[in-house]
Amino acid sequence: MNAKIPGQRLWEQVRASFLLGNSELTFRKWCIKEGCKYENARKAFLGVWNGPKALKFRERAIEFAQQT
Repeated sequence: MNAKIPGQRLWEQVRASFLLGNSELTFRKWCIKEGCKYENARKAFLGVWNGPKALKFRERAIEFAQQT
């Protein structure tokens, strides 16, 4: 997964990773833990919010999703 290229496919891959992973955290709960509203997280993955903070958020989410 490439955090630098937002879009529907990346959004679906990350959500699927959270669903299929062994973590008890859902993506929504992980967002709350990270201090980000779910709606903003979705916008970051779809590219609506695409600044430096959004990129860092996507990188953290992808890293966590791949560890689970």
